[in-house]
Order: sequence, then structure tokens, then C-alpha cells
Amino acid sequence: MKTIVLSLGFLLGFWGIVSAQEETLFDNARVVGAFGGPFVEYGEILEEGGVMVGGGGALQFQRFFFGGYGIGTNFPQTLIDDDYYTVNLGHGGFWLGYTIPSHKLFHVYASAKTGWGRIRFKEDRSDKDSDAIYSDRIFAFTPELGVEVNVTDFFRVALTGGYHLVTDVDNLPAEYSDDDFSGFMGGLTFRFGSF
Repeated sequence: MKTIVLSLGFLLGFWGIVSAQEETLFDNARVVGAFGGPFVEYGEILEEGGVMVGGGGALQFQRFFFGGYGIGTNFPQTLIDDDYYTVNLGHGGFWLGYTIPSHKLFHVYASAKTGWGRIRFKEDRSDKDSDAIYSDRIFAFTPELGVEVNVTDFFRVALTGGYHLVTDVDNLPAEYSDDDFSGFMGGLTFRFGSF
């Protein structure tokens, strides 16, 4: 009888352990919606302030989202050997974000964009990318943190601050480095969709 009780206790204990598995990211990664929209970032390139414009879209999970983005700009101008060139910087890649508690009118918004792109120096802003005088492939990483407001049930606006890190600048004239294209930024993100 003692053996039957111990065996039954062991089986019930084992079943309790199996049925009470830990929650994991992918077990609970249920898509609850999707969104898309534009964003703008204000920052400095070559010590000149200006705006980068982009857009992206993502799948919305419970409190986090994952998708893709693209962003670019045609500022500033730079002087090389008595000639002015328009600086074209663009990149795109993965976009990961987190909001908590997203059902509140105002809530915390955090995101990180990780991508690859190019810096091009063009004689004229309207020149084709293939006509750039100087060109270099780059890696970009932009973490940001701020506040988001739920304007409607399908529209949200986030105001953020962060850092735009550009690396792998090694194919431009010698006086240019990663630091010339990296710096603090302020962002405004518009998200339209289902949350």
C-alpha cells in the first residue's frame, strides 16, 4: 500500500511539474496586431543639424513589436578640395520596440533600429545614387526611449530621445570618421494600425 501511495504521489508531482511549465517568449508571442507609419529624427551630421525622414512597419505582440524600417536624408553639404557635395545618408533593417503599459493614455516607449546602408557624397542632390563621387557602406544602430500617447485606438504618437550610431566609415576621404555621422537625436514616430 505504501508503494502505491508513493507511486501515485510521484506521478501527481511529476504531472504538476510538467503541466506548470515556465512561460517563454515564443510560447506567449501571440500576434495581436500590426502597424505602419512614418517617423522623423532630428540630429547632427558633420556638425550641422537637420532632419532624417523614414518609415516602417511591424507585427505587434503583447507589449513588444518587431518589424522593419528605412530612413534617409540629403543633408548637409560638405567641402572637399574646393567643391561642395550633398551628403546622402540612408539605411534600413530591423526595428524592435517595447511599450508598457500600452493601454494607458501616456506610456513608456522604447525602440531600437538596427540596419545597414550607405553614405554618398553627390555633386547635386538630384544626382542618381550611382553617380555619387564618394560612397561607403555603413552599419547603423539607433536606440531610443520616450513617451507615447494613444491618440485613438488605431493611432499613436511617440516622442523620443536617443543616439544614432554609425560605424564602418572607412571608404570616404581620410578626414571623415564614424563620429562625423553619429550623435544624439530626437524622434517623432507615428504608428497607425491595430494594437
